[in-house]
Amino acid sequence: MKVLLLKRLESSVFAFKRTIEKLLKIHELFYKSIESGFIPAGEEAAELLYDAESYDEEILLENLERLSEKYDLNAFEIDELKRDIDNDIRILSEINDSVGKIDPETDDKLETLKGILAKSPMKDEKVLIFTQYADTAKYLYDNLKNDDVKRITSKEKNRLSVIRRFAPKSNNYELQEGEKEIRILVSTDILSEGLNLQDAFIVINYDLHWNPVRLIQRIGRLDRIGALADIVYVHNFFPEKKLEKHLRLKERILHRIDEIHRTIGEDERILDKTEQINEEAMYAIYEKMSYKLEDFEVGSDPLSEDLFGMNEAEELIREIREKEPKYFDYIKNLPDGIRAAKSSNEPTNFVFCEAGDYQKIFLTDINDNLIKTDIITAINKIKCDKDENPLRLPAGFNKSVTNVMKRFRRDVGERMTKRDAMKTLKPQ
Repeated sequence: MKVLLLKRLESSVFAFKRTIEKLLKIHELFYKSIESGFIPAGEEAAELLYDAESYDEEILLENLERLSEKYDLNAFEIDELKRDIDNDIRILSEINDSVGKIDPETDDKLETLKGILAKSPMKDEKVLIFTQYADTAKYLYDNLKNDDVKRITSKEKNRLSVIRRFAPKSNNYELQEGEKEIRILVSTDILSEGLNLQDAFIVINYDLHWNPVRLIQRIGRLDRIGALADIVYVHNFFPEKKLEKHLRLKERILHRIDEIHRTIGEDERILDKTEQINEEAMYAIYEKMSYKLEDFEVGSDPLSEDLFGMNEAEELIREIREKEPKYFDYIKNLPDGIRAAKSSNEPTNFVFCEAGDYQKIFLTDINDNLIKTDIITAINKIKCDKDENPLRLPAGFNKSVTNVMKRFRRDVGERMTKRDAMKTLKPQ
């Protein structure tokens, strides 16, 4: 809990404050529940507690009592529990009072960001600002707000419009009447993969993600084929020294980046100027070990009104694993070769193939012509609601799968031939 709270503080005072307020509210409701004669325990009660802001307190307590009927109050050390909760409330209240004195005008980190944005080239060029948390994105948007600034999070319904207005050239988009181009875009990691935003060449990481791959993906929105600038500039906000002493965030990220450089290789530094670039390892993967790479490209134009990316897909799987473990085990144990069909306006066949470590996705039309092989396009084609009824397999589907398998076998054969050829070409 300490690390989670400090990570929120590393992001922004506002995100930290929001979390403290939420924890304080949860503790106070828990205490009131005990005073009312029941323990709000169990997964359903916990979910309700963490969503307390959405309910009237009286109705919330009634629902908590109903969900907690199976827990006997006498099975708990009530006096000790109340004493501990009361102590937590006192500590959280002190923290809340202390951090409540910091407003946007006295927030050094926010003022530093404003100073950076006021300098060249940031004051005139497009800037992409990344943060890990939606609360921080809201905070930055509210305090940088003008006609040039827009934020985008997983809850943004009009994501496509925002992306196009920020990077019209990269997305072949002409502004419509009444639309204005966005110059500064504040985003969570929802935009860190599979999108073309290379109208811009400046990235600001307002906070750091634990996973350096996320940082690479953030920069990769601008540093990609078709970029309008020769150089991409990256500004990183590092944790304050006392905060870093507790979190060791920069230290851990740099350690993992060093592993990436040593084992995989990179052609550019990711976070720090002292990083030792290892281009040879990177090229070795493509030249000698490409048969092992997952051939999951990220589409150049995966935009849709209801974009569903890898972040959402991973979160969905985690949610199923935690909330429906039996269903998760069922999915894990599904046999190879299963087939299904769903309603679609565009008749498309999706086939996933695997040979050892090598995996590939195929999207074909009804005539077996290859459409794409990128994972973002694929999951958006096959996604469906949980209660959507499956359809009968269309005529000729099995034949299409067989044709794709033949294509995949040829692909595997060619890769194995290349791999064997690379072995024989090694200098003696």
